[in-house]
Amino acid sequence: MGKVNANPNGTNAAAIAASLFPLIEAEVLRQCDPTDGLVDGIITDPDMCDFYYDALLCTGTNTTACLTPAQLDTLYTIYHDYRETNDTFIFPHLELGSEAQWFVLLGAAGPASLGTEYEQYFLNEGPTWSWTEFDYSIIQQAEAHDPAMLQLMTLTSVLSKLEGAN
Repeated sequence: MGKVNANPNGTNAAAIAASLFPLIEAEVLRQCDPTDGLVDGIITDPDMCDFYYDALLCTGTNTTACLTPAQLDTLYTIYHDYRETNDTFIFPHLELGSEAQWFVLLGAAGPASLGTEYEQYFLNEGPTWSWTEFDYSIIQQAEAHDPAMLQLMTLTSVLSKLEGAN
């Protein structure tokens, strides 16, 4: 997830600066809070919200408190499950309303270390392995190394969606 918003050398135009997270949070709350019929500062069910991304799009003179089209693509990616080859589920999305936690997950130049240490130490890539080397082969390696963990992640995602359907 952290690689999606990474900007290690400041040249990734699609990266969303941490200073914009509160703007996104406010817009998500504005759009999603009323879905339960009560405007109370609580998003009861993020899945019920039909979030309109373009409300955050830079237009006219508003060029700082907004997102560019490339940043909107990044935001869309953040809010949708990570899927790979043949639409294989890899990792669940971040929920609408989770933006207050993004500083830890997405606010640095690269991914949080809790994400990269799995590859370094559990998959034995070594301490010099860099997140910039992450690709689908790492996912395949993780599945071969610990298939139960990936199956558990997939099952957890499916169960959470079923639970929300009731």
